[in-house]
Amino acid sequence: MKEYRGVVLSGGGARGSYGVGVLAALRAADQEKQVQVKNVFIGSSIGALNATLAAQDDIGNLIDLWKSLNVIDVLDEKKQKLKKVNCYCEHLEDHFSIFRILKLKK
Repeated sequence: MKEYRGVVLSGGGARGSYGVGVLAALRAADQEKQVQVKNVFIGSSIGALNATLAAQDDIGNLIDLWKSLNVIDVLDEKKQKLKKVNCYCEHLEDHFSIFRILKLKK
């Protein structure tokens, strides 16, 4: 009988790095216990991006991607601007964001 596990990955930008850590820990625990579990991944926002790569069993590349990112890559803002946060609406009907996320979308 196959075992299934539901893995829900949250959205929220930088929380995506936490989700990748959880994925890596689950994979390591399964390998240590020598069990084969069929994962069902669900995610929202950045969690959906992580879930897509995790579903392709590409967690190693996902970890490398998160390790290579810096603030400017994700937020398209200079670090010195992060101290003073100005909220603005970009296409209000689509979303509300504190930072421009054009680089993350790319």
